[in-house]
Amino acid sequence: MIWLSLLISTRAHIKGDLKSYVLQTLNETTVSSEPFPNLYVRHFLPPNLSQQLLRSWPSAKGKSFIPRGKMRSIGFSATHLRSEAKICALVAKKKRSKQWLDLCAVLTSKDVEAALFRKFYNSTKVKHGRFTFRLIEDQQKFYVGMHPDATSKLLTFQIYLPNQEQELENNYGTCLHTESQFSSKDAKTGLGECEVQFDFRLGSAYAFRPTNVSYHSVPMRGRWRGPRRTIMLNWYR
Repeated sequence: MIWLSLLISTRAHIKGDLKSYVLQTLNETTVSSEPFPNLYVRHFLPPNLSQQLLRSWPSAKGKSFIPRGKMRSIGFSATHLRSEAKICALVAKKKRSKQWLDLCAVLTSKDVEAALFRKFYNSTKVKHGRFTFRLIEDQQKFYVGMHPDATSKLLTFQIYLPNQEQELENNYGTCLHTESQFSSKDAKTGLGECEVQFDFRLGSAYAFRPTNVSYHSVPMRGRWRGPRRTIMLNWYR
């Protein structure tokens, strides 16, 4: 059983390296105050891992995804009474890929959670209830009008996994808005001028603390270049 011990040791090393990489990028990223507290990490995930995740993304033609209008998502949620490890096991089983298992284990780790909360709450011990981990695939003509997010959310965190054409055009990033931009939004679509738009780059990520003025949207601009694939994590009160 030497081979099994070597495999377990190698997996632990890879996961440990990934966690160290993620924690370092978070620690080196500063929170912007405009138009409300947020952070954007250009290289949140290593490029080789991002490519592997994109290649092993599940087909939306199967039954893996739950259709919700023009959004399809795979969702796993947990409360403080349920082990995050179970979420990772579900993701890995659905994906049949060890890269997803390692990523999920890192993203749901207490260390990464503490690093994120420290950025917005100046504390690593913020009590939370439900936690959700979703893979989202937005379909053609999908958009989200300006909204502040529910105040029941403590933290919103999203990772971008664009294809090459989407990355080159860079039209799919989330927009942040001021209160005046929200007031003057289009009455039909809820869209309007962006104060900040995150770059839609492979392996990049953003986070913010939802408040009653954390207005954001997802405009769909330019030509359709395929589904918008992201990983979304939310912590709730």
